[in-house]
Amino acid sequence: MNKTFTKVCRGLVFFASRFLLAKNGGMKMQIVNDFNISKGGEDCMITVFLGGTCNGSTWRDELMPMLESEKISAFNPVVEHWDEKAQAEEDFHKENDDIMLYVFTPEFKGIYSAFEVAMLSCKNPGSVVCCILNERDGKTYEPHVQKNMKKIKKDLLENGTLVLDSLEEVANYLNSLEKKNKDEKIIIMQKKDL
Repeated sequence: MNKTFTKVCRGLVFFASRFLLAKNGGMKMQIVNDFNISKGGEDCMITVFLGGTCNGSTWRDELMPMLESEKISAFNPVVEHWDEKAQAEEDFHKENDDIMLYVFTPEFKGIYSAFEVAMLSCKNPGSVVCCILNERDGKTYEPHVQKNMKKIKKDLLENGTLVLDSLEEVANYLNSLEKKNKDEKIIIMQKKDL
């Protein structure tokens, strides 16, 4: 089978599995993401790509301490000097991390991250989380940009992508995930109250 067909099939499986509920130790669990692997440990770290607003924004520095470091490994692509090595590392994480998180703040200037979140949402909505912060350090979006962000949020939600409104919500969601290696398949589940 060709790679594109395999990725499309996996995307369909991710989308369908996102809505399945499973019981695990008396807790309801929602399957967020699952995929085949060749090997791994009993319990594995959840890897998260931290995409979105750069431009001097400190949202990554604020989010990372809120994450449970014993189970979440977050990759911050922002580096002091951008070069081919930094690009290659970012590309690796975009291709391999479990969760693609995109946070947009009023400091947002470039458009590529908006393109990426839309593209990834179409390919695999179960692995994408978007957070739109409408206010940051007293700054807000220009009215026309605010209108665009509302439309982006609506379209992402309709596509099955999780969209959150605060870094606290993002941290709570990511910390609620569990990643287990069962029968050569990794399953990421979200704890739910009974």
